[in-house]
Amino acid sequence: MKVDMLDITHDFINELKDYIPALRENTDNLKDTGSQGEPPDLTEFHRLVHTIRGASTLVQLDNLSKVAAELEEVLENIIAHRLDIDSNVCKAIADAIDYFDTFAKASLGGNDTDEAPTAIVIEALLAVRESSVQNAGLDLLSNFLSSPAQNWDDEFDPEADALPAGCLDATVDCLIAEDNDTADIIADEDLEVPEAA
Repeated sequence: MKVDMLDITHDFINELKDYIPALRENTDNLKDTGSQGEPPDLTEFHRLVHTIRGASTLVQLDNLSKVAAELEEVLENIIAHRLDIDSNVCKAIADAIDYFDTFAKASLGGNDTDEAPTAIVIEALLAVRESSVQNAGLDLLSNFLSSPAQNWDDEFDPEADALPAGCLDATVDCLIAEDNDTADIIADEDLEVPEAA
């Protein structure tokens, strides 16, 4: 039995079209939540986007796959509480869903999909992700700077990191000592380990 890639691609595009209402509903739920409280359960939203990414990769719809991969990263950052939901995040997600919808309609209508909107949507998703990384870095820096100053001199104990006597780990099979043009092999048993006082 011969597998027709065009049929598989067409079936996937029909499936993508069927996902759009659920994706829009999940996007609306995010907008309603905003930065107020806990985001809604994004498990189904993430699963749909993950499916779109995987299937589009399988049928070699590279632009669609790239947008889905970036959207998946944004959702994972929201789920992991590394990204707050604000108007920029909601707009970037809504634009990605609009892209999916336009892509499906254009593909089913026999039209070519335009690469320009792909770049714009990916750029917006990347900007949202980068802001989450910058915010996380600023939060970390802010926490560090606002923590009470440490007096490291009072806490430093030079003996704390010293190795106990006889703890020299001689796991090296041999050492090579170079003397001019010759090399002598020194075995473990030839090593002298000084005794601690």
